[in-house]
Amino acid sequence: MDPYDIVEKAAKTGKVDKGVNEVTKAVERGVAKMVVVAKDVEPRELTLHLPILCKEKEIKFVEADSKEKLGISV
Repeated sequence: MDPYDIVEKAAKTGKVDKGVNEVTKAVERGVAKMVVVAKDVEPRELTLHLPILCKEKEIKFVEADSKEKLGISV
């Protein structure tokens, strides 16, 4: 299953946080199950901390190809 399908399925439950700040908070609290970030986010520095944080908290981190497709999935 690709990340877009997973995000779309999760979005139907209403349990999807969007945006760097909300996602960072969810990871820090340990409530996130998985983080999906688009590879084409600009500037890239906005999301560079997320894979490190996810690894520390043992949360699955996935990169999607397109922020546009990811936005549609949500």
